[in-house]
Amino acid sequence: MVGVKRFQYLPAFLLAAALLGAQGSASPEKRRDVIRYGIESELLELVTALQNEKDDTFNPDLLVLLGETRSPRLREALLRFFTVREWPGAVPAAVSLLDGRDQESAQSVNAALGYLSAVKAREGIPEAREIVESRESKYLSPAIRLLGRAGGAPETDLLLGLYESEESSDSLRQDVILALGEIGAQAAVESLMRTLDDTAGKKGTRMFAAEALGKIKDARAVPSLVRAANGEDPQVRGAAMTALGNFPGSEADAAIVQGLRDSVPAVRLAAVKASASRSIREAEPFIRFRARNDPDRKIKDEAIKALAGMGGRENLEFLRELLQDKKVDVPSRAGAFSALLERDADGSRADLEKALAAEAASKDPSLLKAFQRALVQGTDKAAAPLVQTYLLNSPDFGTRIAGIDWVRRNKVQSLRSAIAVMAESDKVESVRTRAAAALAEL
Repeated sequence: MVGVKRFQYLPAFLLAAALLGAQGSASPEKRRDVIRYGIESELLELVTALQNEKDDTFNPDLLVLLGETRSPRLREALLRFFTVREWPGAVPAAVSLLDGRDQESAQSVNAALGYLSAVKAREGIPEAREIVESRESKYLSPAIRLLGRAGGAPETDLLLGLYESEESSDSLRQDVILALGEIGAQAAVESLMRTLDDTAGKKGTRMFAAEALGKIKDARAVPSLVRAANGEDPQVRGAAMTALGNFPGSEADAAIVQGLRDSVPAVRLAAVKASASRSIREAEPFIRFRARNDPDRKIKDEAIKALAGMGGRENLEFLRELLQDKKVDVPSRAGAFSALLERDADGSRADLEKALAAEAASKDPSLLKAFQRALVQGTDKAAAPLVQTYLLNSPDFGTRIAGIDWVRRNKVQSLRSAIAVMAESDKVESVRTRAAAALAEL
């Protein structure tokens, strides 16, 4: 019970990492033995662990297993793992599975199509075209997705034909629209604009049309997107606003800026993101207002991030003021700290340190913990002095461990001597051990 009590005093953001490190993992030899000789439940558990660890070490061994196993459940798990990892090594095996799909489960075939889409494998296009041309309903949606991810002009003609077919359902048309957007099909622009302009059409289909037009980035679409951004349906407005973020020019910019006034939070959120993606200077006063006053938490957070990304003296000064203002809510001050740390750690160091010092002396630790989380997640080496003072010198051993991991992960040589002292004399053994391991990697 002593060990459990010690963990109870770790900050919540460090507890999971500490427990994960304490559990350890099986040796490579043990894992290879599981792959060679394990039963289905053991193999499924291992694949899940490798996915969580983002570990591709055993991919060649797992590929052999994919070819050998007769378990549909295991085959699907392996294909999902390769999909998440976007590992291209299983393309021939997945294409072979498509070729023999009449003898395979529908779940396995769809898993193979999903994998080939994830790695944008052109090798899967012939089978996907055959599925679409023969209208194999069990596989139609993932086959369309594959054509969108890996196809080109020849696939555009096939997909447009399917879109305009009277036998196509609304959901199928939506799949086709997304695929046309992925391809960047300029030949589809006029058709997609008609769909978006059809205010009597299905809301979902119009939203997908706006998304596709945003991906295709053909300037002909701007007037249609502006009309949709000012239309009656708020979800279509939001989709159009997001799409407009991909187009330069005053017409798109003006529509995005006006979107910051929209009464629907989702539309304002889309407008904030679009303004940031385009760095629309005319939008900055609106975004500063939203960051301080918007009633929606998500919009406040996104506005703070947008201002940091857009940069400039006024925006950075605004964020510094937000950080120091004790009347501002904790999430906004924490967001301003994170944004400044990420975008202006050197220029804003004095303000960051002032905020940290004030919260370190506070009786309420909530904001200090939020600041410490931001330090742990940061990557700017300019934050090294702050990490040393508020992580490495923390009275909490879990926080010190997090600071050591930050130094190791970011290869901060300027803190090597501080880590060496911790490896030698920290009063907690786990801290000394972690510091010694970090020294070996610096």
